[in-house]
Amino acid sequence: QVKQDVANLLADTSLRMLPLFSVSAVSGDGVESLLDHLKQLTTLQGLANNDSQHNPRFAIDRSFTVAGLGTVLTGTMASGVLLAGDSLVHSASGKPVRIKRLRHHQIDVSIATKGQRVALNVDLPPQSFSRGEWLLHSAVNLPAFRIDVRLRNQDGVNFRPSSYYHLHLGPAHHIVTVRKTGDSDYFRFHCDEPMFASFGDRLILRDPSATRTLAGGVVIDITVSLQRRNLARRIERLRCLDQADPAALVSLLGSSSAGVDIDQYGAGRNLSESGITALLAAMDLQPAQPVSLSLASQTSKVLLDRNFFDQYRSRTEQLLGDYHQANPYHVGINPAALAAKLKLGEAQVLFPAILQLLLQQGSIRRDGTSISLAGHTVKTDPEQIKFMQGAKPLLIKGGFTAPRTFELAEALHLALVKVEKHLRIARQAGQLIQVAPNRHYLPDTIAALAAFTENLARQVPPEQGFTVQQFRDASSV
Repeated sequence: QVKQDVANLLADTSLRMLPLFSVSAVSGDGVESLLDHLKQLTTLQGLANNDSQHNPRFAIDRSFTVAGLGTVLTGTMASGVLLAGDSLVHSASGKPVRIKRLRHHQIDVSIATKGQRVALNVDLPPQSFSRGEWLLHSAVNLPAFRIDVRLRNQDGVNFRPSSYYHLHLGPAHHIVTVRKTGDSDYFRFHCDEPMFASFGDRLILRDPSATRTLAGGVVIDITVSLQRRNLARRIERLRCLDQADPAALVSLLGSSSAGVDIDQYGAGRNLSESGITALLAAMDLQPAQPVSLSLASQTSKVLLDRNFFDQYRSRTEQLLGDYHQANPYHVGINPAALAAKLKLGEAQVLFPAILQLLLQQGSIRRDGTSISLAGHTVKTDPEQIKFMQGAKPLLIKGGFTAPRTFELAEALHLALVKVEKHLRIARQAGQLIQVAPNRHYLPDTIAALAAFTENLARQVPPEQGFTVQQFRDASSV
C-alpha cells in the first residue's frame, strides 16, 4: 500500500519514472537490492563525470586543520578531473596550491571528478582560504568583473540599474548590478570584486534585501568585451554561445567576421587542451571547414568561417585586378595600401594572416614590397626601363650612401622633374624604397643594412646597445 501511495504521489512529477524499492530498516529486507542499484548508479556517474575535456575547478566550502595532516579543504569539484599531487591556483591570492591527498566519503582516493564532494589536503595554512573561493587550473584563473547570463523565471521583475542584487554563484556570494540586454532573457552582471565562473555555471539572484529569490540562471559568457557593441549583435553573440559544442562554435564563427580566438573561446568554456583538440577535430568534420589563421601578435590560432575567408579572398583579388588595370606599369600594390582599400573593419587585424595564406595558396604573389595577382604581367615602359638600367648601377655603387635625387639627375643627364617621376614609378613598382625625401635605396640594400645593424647589435652588450656615432662610424652612412 505504501509503495502504491508513493507512486500516486509522484505520478505528475519528473520522478515518476524512477524505480521504487521496498525496504525495512528492522528486518533488512530490500536493502541489498537498493545497494546494488546505488552501486550501478555510482559506476555510471563516475563514467559520466570523467570530465577530462574540462580543466579542474574546486569550489571551497570550508578550511580547517587536522592533526598530523595539516590544512584540509572541503568542497565540490565543479568540473574536470583532479589527481593527488596536482597543483592548482588559489583564486583569491594567485598562489599555487599542491594537492597532497584526496578523500571522498572518508576514504582516501587518488582521483576526484566533476560533481563529487571531496576533502583536499593542501600545503597552505587554513587561514589562507575562505568560503566562496576557488582552486583553479591556471588556464581558467580568469577574474571577471562582468559576466553575461541567461535568467529563468524572471518575468515581472523590474531590475533597476542603480540597485544592488545578491548573486550566489557556486559557493560564492557577490553584490552585483543587473542590466537587461535588449528584449531577451540575457542580462549583464557587474561586480566591483572579481567573479570566477565558466560557461554553464548555475546561479541564483536575490533581491537587494536578500529576502526573496528573483531568478535562477546560467552563465553564458565571461569574456565580456569593454568595447561598445551593437545591441542586436550582442544578443546574436549570446545566442550563439548559449549552445553546447560544437554547435556554439559553428554558430559563433558564422556571425564573427573577425574570427574566433580559439584559446580565448576555450578559456570562456573551461576547455582543457584535450577539450580544445577534440573540438577542433569536430570542426574538421563540418561541411565547410573553418580557416585557421596564425597571428604574429598572438600565440593562439584564430578560426575564420570559410564564407568570410572566401569573401576576403574575392575582394582582395578584385582590388588587385582593378589596380593592375589602372596601373599597368606597376608590379603591384603595397600591402598597407591594399589593407586600406579592403576596409576589413574589425577583421583588419587578420589581414597579414589572410595575405600570408593567399600567398601560400598561390593566388597572389609578392614582388619585393609589392603584392600582385599571380598571373599579372607588368607592361613595359621603355623610358622607365632605360632609367632603371642607368640608375641601378649608381645605387649599387653607392651602397649605404646611395646618391641623392639631384645627383642621379646629374649623372644620368636628366631633368630633376623627370627623375622624380621615374623614382615615383619605381617606388610604386617596389623596385626602390624611399628612405629620405631626396634618397632612395634598392630593396637588397635595405636588407643588407638590416643585416649589418643586427650584426652590430650582437657585438655590444644587450643592455647597452650602440650609439648613433658607433653606427655612423661602422657603416659610413
